[in-house]
Amino acid sequence: MYSYVCVLSTNNYLDGVLVVNECLKRFKSKYPLLCLINENITEETRKILDGFDIKYKEDKAILPSGLEDTRWKYTFDKLNIFKLTEYKKIVYLDSDFLILENIDNLFDIDKFTMVYDNNKDKYCSALMVIKPNIDDYNGLIKKSEEMIKESNGIIGDQNIINEYFDGINELPVDYNVIKGIENELVYTYDYIGNRTTYKYFCKDYYWSGSPKIIHYYGDVKPFMIDREFEDEYCYLYFYYLDLIRNKKDKIKNANL
Repeated sequence: MYSYVCVLSTNNYLDGVLVVNECLKRFKSKYPLLCLINENITEETRKILDGFDIKYKEDKAILPSGLEDTRWKYTFDKLNIFKLTEYKKIVYLDSDFLILENIDNLFDIDKFTMVYDNNKDKYCSALMVIKPNIDDYNGLIKKSEEMIKESNGIIGDQNIINEYFDGINELPVDYNVIKGIENELVYTYDYIGNRTTYKYFCKDYYWSGSPKIIHYYGDVKPFMIDREFEDEYCYLYFYYLDLIRNKKDKIKNANL
């Protein structure tokens, strides 16, 4: 049994998961999306996942002791995907992706696979092809405990995965074209007087000639901001957002 997998550790990333699901449907993927959640995900979010026919499975949040960098507080939940041994193979996708074509060919890969992150000179855990194995899960948990202690708690899941696996199979950067959403302070004037707002724009960390997946890397995600967002793919992302938010509203109203 094969499946795509996203991890939803906090409710505010739900729209990102729904956009990934819409992308897979648009390109007629043969494989479903499983959403791995933790105990903190609300009943409302679960009902919305049900309304989108997205299967979800709950596993306990992984909150390692000694983790000082709060940016990575929930990223260790990603290690739970290695316990999904009911699946022969999974393709893990981050929930800040915009998928631009059918990527079912990833399930033809038989080795543990990641995309190389040129910006960080290591492999990126945003996309992985995995044959789930409980020994790997246990090994990753042990490795995380060791590395958190060694790093004084300033570390994320990606560091753990890179350190644990040897001989990682590499995907081309077409599958992980990184864009970082940044903002600048803008001064505007109206009849009331001076007003300040933020204008959002995208920074390309590196580019590929034929992108298959856009990865909106960083703290600011497209589903967190309004339409004042400069990027050649933003129209498509907001098209998906409109679709999923309209459907979300209907699901919420039906559950009142």
